[in-house]
Amino acid sequence: MGKSIFRNILYIFTASAIVLSLSACAGTTYKDAAVTDIKIDASKVTSRINPEIFGQNMAVWEGTADGKDEEYNAAVKAMNASVLRFPGGGYADMVDWENIPRCNFSWVPINMQEGIEFAKASNVQLQLIVNYAGNWCDKDHGHDAAVKKAVDWVKYMNVTKGGAHYVKYWEIGNEQFGSGEKGYWSDDEEGGDKYGRDFVDFYKAMKKVDPKIHIGAQCQFDHIPWSVGALKAIKKGGVTPDFLIVHVYPIWMADRDKGQDWDKTLYASNPVIDGRLLDAAGYQAVSVTAITNDLVEKYLGKSYVGKLPIWCTEFRSVLEFKYDEFVDTMFCSQFLMEMGRLGWGGANIWDLKNGYDKKKGQDYGLLRTGANADVEDDNPKNSPRPTYYIYPYLSNVFGRDMVECNYPEYINNAAPGKYPINWVLSGREGNKVRVWASKDKEGNLTILLANNSTDSNSISNLGITGFDAAKEGKMWLFEAAGNTYSGESEPIAQRMHIKINGEQDPAIASLPGDGKAIKTGNLFEVKMPPVSLALIKIPAAAAAK
Repeated sequence: MGKSIFRNILYIFTASAIVLSLSACAGTTYKDAAVTDIKIDASKVTSRINPEIFGQNMAVWEGTADGKDEEYNAAVKAMNASVLRFPGGGYADMVDWENIPRCNFSWVPINMQEGIEFAKASNVQLQLIVNYAGNWCDKDHGHDAAVKKAVDWVKYMNVTKGGAHYVKYWEIGNEQFGSGEKGYWSDDEEGGDKYGRDFVDFYKAMKKVDPKIHIGAQCQFDHIPWSVGALKAIKKGGVTPDFLIVHVYPIWMADRDKGQDWDKTLYASNPVIDGRLLDAAGYQAVSVTAITNDLVEKYLGKSYVGKLPIWCTEFRSVLEFKYDEFVDTMFCSQFLMEMGRLGWGGANIWDLKNGYDKKKGQDYGLLRTGANADVEDDNPKNSPRPTYYIYPYLSNVFGRDMVECNYPEYINNAAPGKYPINWVLSGREGNKVRVWASKDKEGNLTILLANNSTDSNSISNLGITGFDAAKEGKMWLFEAAGNTYSGESEPIAQRMHIKINGEQDPAIASLPGDGKAIKTGNLFEVKMPPVSLALIKIPAAAAAK
């Protein structure tokens, strides 16, 4: 696994609002709530969300993704995932796809055919990472052998069809800028140059087998010299990647004990980091887009800017136990929306199941494994963590055609003088309420609101033009539930469960459900508690009659 201030015009308007009545908000006082005016023009489509944005990562070491666990298959189906990255992060550069459970990885339970069966049973398309390093069975087989192995894989999946299914998207290696990866050379322009020259060989050989496949190259925004070397070499080699790969982890955290000694302001149990993550949720995608497009313009050519898709094949809030907390749900949902708004080609969250670390009290997986009977938070098997739930809703309810809406200004979260090479989060606060809107294929207007304040209620006054909104719509309110890791109810953002319209951890089979009826129209008001999301679907007035 790895790691232009953007502005839109804020339209301010005043209007009499229709009061939203929702049982989840009953009894809450909104006298001192922050008020945000939001304007949506549903007649202006600004971008289209690529379905590959809702992709997943599968880790072969976890061992149950073989297609035989019907409950697991159903959980992934409910997410409406488009692509499934395989065989999982750095393992791609250590294993032989033809015999994954082999040599020093003989204990790995999943082989290629079982991975295929899981993808079929879960109704997703595999997205494959070829072994760039040429290292398997703990032996360096060399670059030529690595290219041949990749070519054979394309033949097997797409030509000979040896019990496989067609694969469109291919990645060349995993995080080759990282010193812990097999195939790593150096994290500088020389190391990038080597990757770029090797990428050209992979690209040409694999395209000869199947010209229709899309092959991605790594271009990491926070490893600039390495990325410069890679892009220069790729251009010199006379090819153009079909997409560029980035991995986004906003801040690299130490574990629970080391974190406290390392930096108390960034200690994971401190609410400071929750606020910083929420402030960064949207701006991170804006920044990565700006940096990547700048690299593309300088080293591939201006004509490719905005035309060469960015794929975020790994992301999450932070690399430690915040994965298990509601703040991760808030971050990932907003990051997904921004990737969609900005036209990114695809994304794969890390990851479906990973395995619970009893020593650190953490689990990177969206679903619990049930492997540790003595760990309450690892049970029951296949039960979802809070972040899981954003997928059945955003992939199934939120529309694909994003429309114009005023978008609160972001605060640049890169430290002065260090942007963009040294990525850091600043302590400055951004806007707390954010909004995205879209039209679905049935013509409904769908809206996602986020209240990122950790201590304040919010009131959003929505004004809609370009759409004759029905007087009644549906709403799903997402809130933190349960207790924190330490068993307390505060901080809210660190609670480890979720409520959707008042129901805690609803069953997967019930998702996404029908929502709660709310009064809408072209002017209405939405009240939200701290650290919450609201998904709204409004039919056209004519369709509602």
